Amino acid sequence: PASGAPKSAYMWLEWCVKEIDETIDIYAVHQYGRPTSFTQDWTSYYNELYIEPCKKIIKSTGKPLWCDEFNVSENYTPVTESRENPLHATQLAYGYMHHMISGIQATPIWYLVDIKWPNEIKTSDDGWFEGIHKTGIDSSILESAIPSNSYYVYCMLGKTVRKGDKIYKGVQETGSLYSVMLEHSDGTYSFIVINLGWDKNNVTFELPKSMKDITLEKTVYDPLTFKATTQYRPIEPSGEIKNIKTNFNDSIGSYQVVVYNSK
Repeated sequence: PASGAPKSAYMWLEWCVKEIDETIDIYAVHQYGRPTSFTQDWTSYYNELYIEPCKKIIKSTGKPLWCDEFNVSENYTPVTESRENPLHATQLAYGYMHHMISGIQATPIWYLVDIKWPNEIKTSDDGWFEGIHKTGIDSSILESAIPSNSYYVYCMLGKTVRKGDKIYKGVQETGSLYSVMLEHSDGTYSFIVINLGWDKNNVTFELPKSMKDITLEKTVYDPLTFKATTQYRPIEPSGEIKNIKTNFNDSIGSYQVVVYNSK
């Protein structure tokens, strides 16, 4: 079963656990986050109002929780305008990071590409414009050949996260910096780091002893400078950090999403 907004999700999941659990293999929720502003740190929403309460409701069943529709937009702002905000990509990445930390086992984006619905002409604040449902991270070819910034970040994460990864939550040293380490099945590692604040963070990353003498390739999404184009080319790595012993230092800029991949 799939459920919608937080309060209705609780009621729906509670009913399903009580009445029809024996017919269910996977529980699922829809999550359309709407922070007041994309500059907002939405950790408390994920922890207190959505993911953790839903996990608690189904815990006794021993069954997995998926999020089978996910996206974010600013509250009081039309969905179509929210997507054009460069910080949409940062908040989308943070939502995925938090799902990984929380053990959500699947989180498909809604949508990947804007869709023109047959026989539909409506325009509304919930993402519709002349029959096109503009909630994707790639534009409809009827309107534009340029994707949103979020498309590039989605691709950057898609190249990093792999099936069977072990997920480790980073220890948070500042109020706005969040990180996870991914241990891949081939013995390599990746880190995803997100700064949800305006101030640049100078940070020291302490690594496990098993990662001694590794080299990390760094890729950065910077919402203040990145420009989408018609070429759809992935964000290129910006450099390497070589011969790391037990730790390394780096700076994470305002609302940046940074990926480090071991080589």
